[in-house]
Amino acid sequence: MNKKVNRNKLVETVLQLSPEQVVMEACYTANYWGRKFQSYGIKADAIPAQFVKAFVRGNKNDNNDALAIAEAASRPNIKWVPIKAIEQQDLQSIHRARERHIRNRTGLINQTRGLLSEYGIVISKGVKVFQKQLPEILEDASNELSVAARKLIYQLSEELSQINQQIKQDEQLIDELVKDNEDYQRLLSVPGIGPILSSSLIAVGRQRRSSTRQTKSLGGTGE
Repeated sequence: MNKKVNRNKLVETVLQLSPEQVVMEACYTANYWGRKFQSYGIKADAIPAQFVKAFVRGNKNDNNDALAIAEAASRPNIKWVPIKAIEQQDLQSIHRARERHIRNRTGLINQTRGLLSEYGIVISKGVKVFQKQLPEILEDASNELSVAARKLIYQLSEELSQINQQIKQDEQLIDELVKDNEDYQRLLSVPGIGPILSSSLIAVGRQRRSSTRQTKSLGGTGE
């Protein structure tokens, strides 16, 4: 079929087709729709966008994308992206927020190091070294920081403390979600694997997939 389907009619339309399986291109909404279809007993899978792209014919639109997804799904040895359970989705969301907070912290530290260097104050690289030396620099009245510069650096140090608190809260949320997970506890027992890596592996949730599929294609979902 080739029919444009609005978002609020997608589930209804799919159920009318009575498919055994729905295959989607992996994107931000794929896990939501995958769980939705699974709740109706429909097998749901997702394929990474780069594997779908190779099968797109003609201009990129919903119809051609749907055909490309169906074509990719029929190929052997395709790499599948498992649909995440809601618990895995929670973990992944927190990990993404934590990664952004860490990037923000790195950017703030690099900017502050650059500003301090303009006053002849050099701090070695490394988060721990920076956080140890910054309070000492602010308290040192003998350095060349002006009153205005000292106020600015103090404001930046307060911002750094807030980001550190955000990262700590992220890690507490992660711990609350996985502390009772048996797979998490087993991963922690592996040398060199800590809480963050273990929980991120739980969030990814790799699953073994068969290489042969029977697929029905729904074109033009409007998504």
